[in-house]
Parts: sequence; structure tokens; C-alpha cells
Amino acid sequence: MVARETANGLELSNRCIIEVGTASFRAVRGYALAAAICDEIAFWHSDCARPDAETTAALRPALATLGGKLNALSSPYARRGALWDSYRKHFGQAHARILVAQAASRVMNPLLPEHIVDDAMKDDAAQAGAEYLAQFRSDIEAFLTLEIVTEAQRQHPLICPPLANLRCAAFVDPLGGGADEFSLAIGHMDGVRIVIDLATGQRGNPASITAEFCALLKQYRISRVQGDR
Repeated sequence: MVARETANGLELSNRCIIEVGTASFRAVRGYALAAAICDEIAFWHSDCARPDAETTAALRPALATLGGKLNALSSPYARRGALWDSYRKHFGQAHARILVAQAASRVMNPLLPEHIVDDAMKDDAAQAGAEYLAQFRSDIEAFLTLEIVTEAQRQHPLICPPLANLRCAAFVDPLGGGADEFSLAIGHMDGVRIVIDLATGQRGNPASITAEFCALLKQYRISRVQGDR
């Protein structure tokens, strides 16, 4: 069925093309896709802050026309990103629309010698656990672990409205052209505890984000903010 070979793939006689492309949210636009395979998605990096999320978001409209399937294959890495989000939400859910499968290397490939896995576990258990046992790593998390952050979070309400008897303060970390969001946190003291009333982050035009944040600050009667510089 191969009608022609190209530098990036194969053109088939049934008008389908099998093509290898760059993991870029810009490069995947403009296609009508029957399937997309995102290989090693946990390790993608590019010129945007969330290449995995941005690229899969760009792929979904291209897949929608033909009812295509999005497949992501990867060894796990840190507990963040598109792979971790899908695992956290859908793994083990009997009726989930998204199927998440997790299996160790020797389950997927019984021909892999057991001593290779054993030797790797002795050298670096955290790294080998991700490479051979399909376990997400917790040793590479920055400053605070996921468990500490989750324990300190409240589920409801996500935003505490301004109250007349509370004196609030704000911290801002503006967008300086890097990969992070323009972020704002508003909180107050409750005895010796700091309670975060509102935390938000945005990407986009810094001037319009500043104007929107100023409106939020006004609701909490805050006229000054503290920054990291």
C-alpha cells in the first residue's frame, strides 16, 4: 500500500499518510487525523511552559473530524503534566472514557532480563522505579512534595470572599518572559496560621492581567502588594 516514501513518513494508496512529526503545538495544527501517538510525553520540552498540554490541546480538534484516537505512551516521570493528570483522574476508573494502563517493563516485555531491573534498583531505586516499574517519581519534586501541598489544601471553597473584619495582604510574581504564569496570592492571618483566600495565575498580556488583578485586589481592600523583587 506504500505509494510514496517521504522524508517524514509514508503516503499510502488509500490516501492516508503515516508521518513522524515534531512534538510542537504549532507543528500539529491544520491536519485531519485518524490517530495520533504521543511518544514519551512525560519528557517533552519546548519553547512553551506546558508543551504536553498545549500539543494535545492542538491535536484534539484535528482528531475530532475523523473521530480519531489520541494515544500517549511514556515511561512516567514527575507527578505533573498531562500524563500525571490523566493517571490521577482516570486510572482504575471502570467507566472512565479515557483508558489508562500501567505496567512494569517485564510485564510488557517478558524477554527483558530480570537482573537488569534488579541491578538498576540497587543503583537508584527512584530512577529505576520509573524506568522499569512504571512508578511516578517523587524525589524530583521541587521545594515541597505533592503530599505536603495536598494536605494543606482545602477543597471548598476554593476562593474565600473578602470579609469586612479581615485585613488581607497580597503577593505577586509578575510574568517576566519565562515559562511561569503571572501569579497572585491574597491571604490573611488566622492566629499563627496563614490562610490563602485566593490564588490565581494567568498567561497573556501583562498589562491586561495587571488590570484584572488590580480589580481583585480592590475587592479585598488591598492597595499595596509585595513581590519577590
